[in-house]
Amino acid sequence: MKTSKQRILEAREIKKTLTGEVLGMVQLYRDQKTKIGENKMLSADGIAHEKKRLQEKHEVAAISLLNDRHNKYKHALSMAKAIAEKELVKQLPKVDEHAQRLFDADLIQLRGNIMLNFDHNRSVEHLKTLVEKASKHPSLAASVQEEFLTLSQLVISREPNGLEVKKLRYGLLNEFNKLNKASKPIEHQEALQTIAAVSEMEKMQFASEPILGRPFEEISGGHTLMEYANKTDDYLTDHRDRVLKVQMQNKDMQGALITE
Repeated sequence: MKTSKQRILEAREIKKTLTGEVLGMVQLYRDQKTKIGENKMLSADGIAHEKKRLQEKHEVAAISLLNDRHNKYKHALSMAKAIAEKELVKQLPKVDEHAQRLFDADLIQLRGNIMLNFDHNRSVEHLKTLVEKASKHPSLAASVQEEFLTLSQLVISREPNGLEVKKLRYGLLNEFNKLNKASKPIEHQEALQTIAAVSEMEKMQFASEPILGRPFEEISGGHTLMEYANKTDDYLTDHRDRVLKVQMQNKDMQGALITE
């Protein structure tokens, strides 16, 4: 089974190779268009007619290519996200029994030092020690997050100076962020990065206009291809008759897009 990273790479490769595929299609279109123009058996009207048929064929072929590649691209991203989300809901690894007992003993001592010590500087140091000890294992870090917040609030409540409270809150927030990060295994953090990457890739145009706009314009003789490049389903609806006609006229296009 492919990993979420492999699925991301698969999607990027699909998008990367699309440019080469489109440029290859444009070159084929040019070559065939040239042959039509050089055909001495055709009249001027005949040449114009054949060029129009060729243009429509390649436009539909381009839509077919885009439709296929975009669907594969979206599927790869969807799979990457699903794999990452599955990783996020996995249970954290268990702590070794001996390590858990040692931590529990330290926690009791630290809890007492924090709750019974009215010197907030000393209490903050004890909280930092708690974070340091808990950060050795994701399950330990996760198990004391709520207690850290409760003890932090207790320490803050003892400080009467408003300016000191702000500094205190800022420092404890940094410690909590360390604890929160430590509660996430590397796989969890990678899963979050994957989901963020998928979100960004979904926002981007699959068929980029700066890259493919001119090749598409050459094939369609206008902006039609670029207009529908990222919404090929709309093309099938808006230009259904054209697609059916191309499929009927060209045996190699009969399985292109529409079968009914």
